[in-house]
Amino acid sequence: MTAATEVLTLAEAAALLRCSPDTVRRRAMAGELPGRSGLGGWRFSRQALLNWLASGDDRETVAWRSTCAAKSGGLESLSEISERCEKALATGKPRSAQRAERNRLSAEEDKRQQALNVEKAKVRAAEEQAAAQRATAAAIWATGRRY
Repeated sequence: MTAATEVLTLAEAAALLRCSPDTVRRRAMAGELPGRSGLGGWRFSRQALLNWLASGDDRETVAWRSTCAAKSGGLESLSEISERCEKALATGKPRSAQRAERNRLSAEEDKRQQALNVEKAKVRAAEEQAAAQRATAAAIWATGRRY
């Protein structure tokens, strides 16, 4: 097999995995399949797809995706790929659980921010009310009317 046939298009990857191109695209976009968007569409390494399929563990996807990802100065070195894989596997959680945890923390932070904004609005309203009362008292004092 030549190097040109080692890089597959979306349709070829779908045929290799025996699923629909939409499924391959969705999983690649979610980072669950090793692939890369660009050059007018998605591109997949045949060997990376076969390795991903054989592994059966989405946590391993990080390793195969890393081999295809280009950095600004070129491809990642083997030690960088190994380090990223070790970090991903050290958590002991699948990627979907990590994503769910990030979403949960983000939602909690949003709730805290909303509560803070509500408190700030209450303080502003109280300050505006106090300023209006001071202005009213000053106007009454200026007219000389006493109650």
